[in-house]
Amino acid sequence: MKRSLLCSLALSLVFATSGFGQEDDAAADKPASTVIDQMIKDGELAPARKKLEEAIAANEDDSKLQSLRRTLGLQFAQKGDFKSAAEQNEKLLDFQLQKLDDEAVVRQIGSTTMMLNSMMMRADRKDEMIGIYDRVIAALEAKEDGFSPVTEAIAQLIQGKAGLLRNNEDMEGVKTLINQSVEKALALLATKPDDKDIAAFAISTLTGRMTLVSDGAADDLSKIESIAVPILSENPADDKVLLSCLSAMITSASINARSDTDVAEATSAKARGLIDAALEADVKMENVIKSMQQRLVSVERTIKSTKRLAELVGKPAPAIDAEYWVNGEQIALDDLKGKVVLLDFWAIWCGPCIATFPHLREWNEEFASEGLQIIGVTRKYDYSWNDEAGRASKRTDEVENTPDEEKAMLEKFMAHHELKHPTIITPAESTMNTEFGVSGIPHAVVIDRDGIIRMIKVGSGDENANAIHELLKKLVAEKAH
Repeated sequence: MKRSLLCSLALSLVFATSGFGQEDDAAADKPASTVIDQMIKDGELAPARKKLEEAIAANEDDSKLQSLRRTLGLQFAQKGDFKSAAEQNEKLLDFQLQKLDDEAVVRQIGSTTMMLNSMMMRADRKDEMIGIYDRVIAALEAKEDGFSPVTEAIAQLIQGKAGLLRNNEDMEGVKTLINQSVEKALALLATKPDDKDIAAFAISTLTGRMTLVSDGAADDLSKIESIAVPILSENPADDKVLLSCLSAMITSASINARSDTDVAEATSAKARGLIDAALEADVKMENVIKSMQQRLVSVERTIKSTKRLAELVGKPAPAIDAEYWVNGEQIALDDLKGKVVLLDFWAIWCGPCIATFPHLREWNEEFASEGLQIIGVTRKYDYSWNDEAGRASKRTDEVENTPDEEKAMLEKFMAHHELKHPTIITPAESTMNTEFGVSGIPHAVVIDRDGIIRMIKVGSGDENANAIHELLKKLVAEKAH
């Protein structure tokens, strides 16, 4: 009996050892890139980083290994480790700068730099990015010889750098940089006016300026049309020029959708005309322009929404529909009579909404004693509050919050952001958002002391904030009629 048991144990040990060895050998036979990729998928990020560095050190020229830095960086970013994410993208960029004779690398270097820009912003290293842009642009310019993918990559990087300068409120720097890029593109086109690739490039560069610099946007669109229309008149299905021109027109319509609906509608109609002509010339174009059609539909929806908002201004405000109040006592509707009211439609998951909170705090402090009442308006989203992390997140247990749980979560969220004004949660079947024309958030509605809507602004940003502030200052000084 004892001998039989010992034999069984020995055989088990042999089989177990043999099996382990087979698995180990199988893993050893796999390429390092495959093993590391699986480690990243399994969430083993720190071990994957170590193994990746060891593998690259053994074979520095392996592009497949280097490309894993992008995947690893994205996973670090998803975990909130932006320092490690930036580190991986920076190392990938350094590798790519040594491979600029490879056209495929040149085509990737712009996206790598832009990704690094995003990570550096979140890793509190944004001050280093201007220098990185300059270094990459200089390296590409040293390789430039006529119009090529290098030229396109340089233009993409200039766009990125200009966007960073705009974030730093250096608009003079933005204009100087982007104007030089446009002049270069137009000069290239002047030397080869029949080159469709250069025409598409010039259109894209002008579109970039139109996006970054509002001054002269109409002139830029006019230049774009002067380049594209002759080409598309001969060949409506010239895909490069068509798509570049459609992108420009949709961008212009989007810029004007909330400020000048007449111009936006006219531009949208032109884009529709180009699409119809292209489809008539070549039915296969439908797949190519599908994404443009989707963008155009979205812009046209915004135009329609803006016109609806314009109709609301100057009319009595619809009634407030509250299921329950948080962050303060319930306010009777009669108590709002004679007050200036700012309704802030927002959601707990909305980053641009949170970006407006400093303005809401300032306005409440400045004008509350003079008759301003700010009221947040949101819906029930079933988030939970994490005291340790100091943030809210969507519940993962598929269980809805009770009203008390939702209210407690919002109380903590608003206290964390130092918001003093109350917020209402509307009933699930409420039509309040529709009645106030809400199609995007944040959505601010300013109502005067007589209950008349005086302004509606959609989105965050200094332009909207300044306009609201100036109107509030005026309205609190007025008396009710």
